[in-house]
Amino acid sequence: MNDIFGSRRLVAFLLDCLIFGAIAIAVFYPVRGDLFRIGSPLPEISQSSFVSTRNGTTTALISGTWTSAECKVVTSVSQALLSPIAPIKADRVLLCADRFLGIASGHTAYVHYRVPGNSKTVVQGNRTATISERGTPAFYTVTVDAEGAPVRAIYPVGLLTFGLMFAVAALGGRTPGKRLASLRVEPVGGSCIWCRELRRLGPLLVAAVFSIVTGLLPLELATAGLLQWGVLGLTLAFWLFAIWYYGVPFFAAHGVTRYDHATGFRVVLG
Repeated sequence: MNDIFGSRRLVAFLLDCLIFGAIAIAVFYPVRGDLFRIGSPLPEISQSSFVSTRNGTTTALISGTWTSAECKVVTSVSQALLSPIAPIKADRVLLCADRFLGIASGHTAYVHYRVPGNSKTVVQGNRTATISERGTPAFYTVTVDAEGAPVRAIYPVGLLTFGLMFAVAALGGRTPGKRLASLRVEPVGGSCIWCRELRRLGPLLVAAVFSIVTGLLPLELATAGLLQWGVLGLTLAFWLFAIWYYGVPFFAAHGVTRYDHATGFRVVLG
């Protein structure tokens, strides 16, 4: 029997993400807050923002596929929040109350500032003046508490979601998604089912651990420009790897997934 590709396997995976994600959220719901944040195991598909000013107060609403945030401009903030750019002054600080699928999940501050431009000295008669070019706009985000003080935050939902998925499948059981999609995994010369699941979900587990580690970095390190570019580069590299590892075989006409081929398994109807 041929391997099953197309929408059925994708639907099964998305159902597993929703089911195990709901379990993970239920586990961390009682302790959610500034330390434990509830986030999505799946990336945002789209995101938009709306800014308005009324009676001298500027507010913003950020809406995504899974997350949203209600923000307001604050004038009094913790000096620790501004320490990464000291002595530069912030142009604007937005304090946002984050939500995931409507569930409150901590706060985030958006610090907007300008990178100093070049300066030059001009002599006018007996006077010397220093002229600075207008700086380039930039911003960074920091996880904070309700008062705007920086805190280290953990996003454990993704790790628990894919961890539960791995545990159920590695023990030889059918995940709920595969059961609902009428799919099952059968050996074709292979016998190590946990090896298959480690190859299938290992990259996603590594990505989930990476998001936890970056959330625990000290403020000065987390907002360092070089590190932010490094995190962005690693994130982009992961998605390129995911396209090659998951996407290319998934859409191949007669191909098999890389992890099934390597471990001697296939997915069939049943």
